[in-house]
Amino acid sequence: MRGHVLITGASSGIGRSLAERMAAAGWRVSAMARRTERLADLKDKYPTILPLTADVAVQGQVAAAMVKAAELNGPVDLAVLNAGIYTPVKAEAFTADLFIQQMQINYFGMIYCLEHLLSPMLARGSGHIALMGSVAGYRGLPLSAAYGPTKA
Repeated sequence: MRGHVLITGASSGIGRSLAERMAAAGWRVSAMARRTERLADLKDKYPTILPLTADVAVQGQVAAAMVKAAELNGPVDLAVLNAGIYTPVKAEAFTADLFIQQMQINYFGMIYCLEHLLSPMLARGSGHIALMGSVAGYRGLPLSAAYGPTKA
């Protein structure tokens, strides 16, 4: 075994692909995402994956998932905080709620995860954390007024 990797946003896209590759490479994978059915499909394909249904925007769900991951897979050696959303913002449909939702998931979702990862890693003197960013945090991207600031 290579260690324990925790991946958020593991039900689709980059997160799912990474979970599949890490499981195939022999890692103990804790796959966190909101969509239970997609996590179940991932578990069917890779029985060693631990599916963790949690919304990173909900602090209590993150806490429960982190506890379960540590109990069942041991200390996290590598965390890939990948969960995120992109919703284009057009002037005609501008609402503060779009900005709040993206900030809650893309920014605070990482903060909630870091709250549970940093102390154990610092205490044992080991562990790695990868935070998923985007070029949209550094350069303009059309319709990304809400998304860009969450990735800077």
